[in-house]
Amino acid sequence: MKNIFRRYAPGLIALVLLTGVSNSINAAEAEHKHEAGQARQAHSSDEDHAAHSEAAPHAHGHTDHDDHADHGAHHDHDAEPEPAKGPNNGRLLQDGDITLELAIFEDGVPPEYRAWITQAGKAIAPASATLSVELTRLGNQKTTIPFKAEGDFSRGTVEVTEPHSFQVSVSLTLDGKTHSWQFDSFEGRTRIRADMAEASGVRVASVGPANIGEARTLFGQVTLDPDRSASVRGRFAGLVQSVHVKNGDVVAQGQLLASVQSNDSLRSYSVTAPIGGTVLARMTNVGDVVGAEPLFELGDTQNVLLEIRAFGRDAALLQAGTEIVVLDSATQLQQRASIARVLPQLDPATRATIAIAKITSTPAMPWRPGLAVSVQLGLEPIKAAIAVDVRAIQRFRDWEVVFIKIGDDYEIRPLTIGARDSRFAEVLSGIALGDQYVVEQSFLIKADIEKSGAAHDH
Repeated sequence: MKNIFRRYAPGLIALVLLTGVSNSINAAEAEHKHEAGQARQAHSSDEDHAAHSEAAPHAHGHTDHDDHADHGAHHDHDAEPEPAKGPNNGRLLQDGDITLELAIFEDGVPPEYRAWITQAGKAIAPASATLSVELTRLGNQKTTIPFKAEGDFSRGTVEVTEPHSFQVSVSLTLDGKTHSWQFDSFEGRTRIRADMAEASGVRVASVGPANIGEARTLFGQVTLDPDRSASVRGRFAGLVQSVHVKNGDVVAQGQLLASVQSNDSLRSYSVTAPIGGTVLARMTNVGDVVGAEPLFELGDTQNVLLEIRAFGRDAALLQAGTEIVVLDSATQLQQRASIARVLPQLDPATRATIAIAKITSTPAMPWRPGLAVSVQLGLEPIKAAIAVDVRAIQRFRDWEVVFIKIGDDYEIRPLTIGARDSRFAEVLSGIALGDQYVVEQSFLIKADIEKSGAAHDH
């Protein structure tokens, strides 16, 4: 029990600290929100914070949340009122008799903004208005999205990349008059004070390059090649008259092994080696009666096979053509080889994946059948230009993500991952060189984000 406590206590204490501070902050904020809510009732609807739309036949939407205050953890987002939705399930923005419905559409296309405009309840032709949206992401990264008319709606011409977490500024010009709206649309984001993150064991690192593909050690066993092995029997029942070889003898194909007198003809016939190889077992002597049982076992002990076994994720390393190094730990002998094939079935007893390699045994480098060896793979690491520590990767919705840190804010970054090993994962897209990301206690950041509800359903 003590060992279990030592193993899990740091994470549990950190989670208690994070939860305790969050709860106390949320209680204080509840009173503040009540007062702020009364004040907001006097403001115009264009000052409301909102969300992009939820999933619908015409638009897949997202729930927006107010920006975080400067506190230890997230807001109690559930207390915020839901914004008004339009017939296309988009966020309604109003200014006088002008209503703009703004939605993120991603049904079969990359996420894009779509907008519908009405004046006094009547639809306005998209071509008669000029519309643009500016998105400000964490770190003050700005993206301007112009719109073009398409049918009865205006379509954003720039993809709205994930995560859909940003401050939104909308500008609509109609009949020479400009209408503006601003609101926050956050997902996968939380705020934690520096002292609280430190106490919780949260540690960050900078995104940079890494060598991926360190050597992995598996285990194998030297075996005979069944195509180079033979069980030798007599052709006819009879009496063994002479035996010409012993265990361990090396014989050539066609060499005489024994002589047998046939019971039927009483004539002697020769038993010869069908292949060249080593006498692995001699099961007969002079005077024995020949029946259906083998007299000799022969095998090629020079051209042998190596059975390599792997479990779990290591099984993916076993591919035909993969270069390997075979090592006998007792003698420190090693030989390079390559995997010839991977067997289609798992070992029924151990559920291991089995690969076969061919190796050559010599007097100077003997690989005896039955010898257990170690096998090293992945000796050629690749240089990944952008990589992250695998400890940082968490599962969030359908993505593999890391959490970037800017100031006291933490936010998801969905990643496209390439090669990986036990230390690092290559990142093909989703994060940039130099970004600060959480390496240790990333599960605490995930838990706080999920508790805040700062996410949307696709």
